[in-house]
Amino acid sequence: MLSIISDKIRGDVASHINQYEYTYIDHVYLESFGIDEYEIDKILNIFSCRKTVKDLHIEYSLPKEELGGVLNVLVRTAKNKKDNRKLFVIENTCRGYSNHGGMDDWFESAHQVLLDNFLDITTEQAKKVWAYQEESYV
Repeated sequence: MLSIISDKIRGDVASHINQYEYTYIDHVYLESFGIDEYEIDKILNIFSCRKTVKDLHIEYSLPKEELGGVLNVLVRTAKNKKDNRKLFVIENTCRGYSNHGGMDDWFESAHQVLLDNFLDITTEQAKKVWAYQEESYV
């Protein structure tokens, strides 16, 4: 009975939805890389910077036709308020809508876009620090 009610509510709500959104926010602490300054090249490969940056705020959008929308990426420097540890905040958001396949298919596709983008913008060194293994994300 509960699943019937859940499906009914979901169907009613879904008929009023005109946009989906899926966001991952990752906090990447510099100490994990043995650094105490914002050396972006050690963690991210979205641009090259020979110097240590003081503050960083990068925001860009990429069209994602398969999602009927965009992938928004935000990378910024930050400090943990509790212990003052330095970190990068990496926010990846898929936003869009598609009439093809339904909500579950859209979110499954968005999940893959978010994962692929995160892996694309992180360095091989970062993947080693996190012990990334491709087969564990397939």
